[in-house]
Amino acid sequence: ELSRLKARLKTSTRGHKLLKDKRDDLMKKFLELVRRNKELREEVEKKIMGVYDGFAIASAVMSPEMLEEALMLPKEQVELEVSSQNLMSVEVPVFRFSRSGAGEIEAAGIRKGLERLENAGLVFAVFDCSCPLSEEDHALAGRIRALGKEDCTIAVFNKADLAPSFTPSPIFARSAVISALTGEGKDSLERAVASFYGDYDGDPGTVVMSARQAAALRRASDALGSALGSLELLMPDAAGTDIEAALAALGETDGRGVSEEIVSEIFSHFCVGK
Repeated sequence: ELSRLKARLKTSTRGHKLLKDKRDDLMKKFLELVRRNKELREEVEKKIMGVYDGFAIASAVMSPEMLEEALMLPKEQVELEVSSQNLMSVEVPVFRFSRSGAGEIEAAGIRKGLERLENAGLVFAVFDCSCPLSEEDHALAGRIRALGKEDCTIAVFNKADLAPSFTPSPIFARSAVISALTGEGKDSLERAVASFYGDYDGDPGTVVMSARQAAALRRASDALGSALGSLELLMPDAAGTDIEAALAALGETDGRGVSEEIVSEIFSHFCVGK
């Protein structure tokens, strides 16, 4: 009986050690997943903030219809594969992610850009200055020359923060080395653009970014012209209506509306209805 009990004790001790090893291994894997989850969460939160910033800028320069259409077109597809793994005789889930379609969307964007190149009045050919020019870069430059657009093209070498000693290649007559991340080289790009259109004496922050903004400014200009004509004809009622339309059009240029206080202030200078 004693020998039998000793054998059972030995077996139990060995089983207890195996269970402890299994627990330690599972805890090790669990802590690794916790750390990885924390890293991914911080990365996702950072990217979401960048997306919010980009969305705010896009909503200011794009019409709601164009913005909605852009959001409906996914940049890439994500597939999730779920399987299991045997870990110390315990089945644990394993998740694998795969992405596809990003290259197709990028290729479609390049095709549309090349289609618009023929009618462009000013071309920005953007290259990565952190690495040598590729065959695709030279092919793009050749396409620009073939369309006779080299005189209105600025070679923009981006990622200057990764190549501080970069010397631009004489691929086009005009060039600028910038960093979209840090803003470095912004002045050189502005000078290159100014060389096409001359010096601009107005507010440097006043830039029309879209056809929607240009149309709104034209409506505002037409409404103001109509208001001046109404005032010359001593028609303050009509002038007040035209000024209100002009203010509404100006409010569309940056996505902001016009408050009732501003409208009341304008109308306070006219004897409307008298």
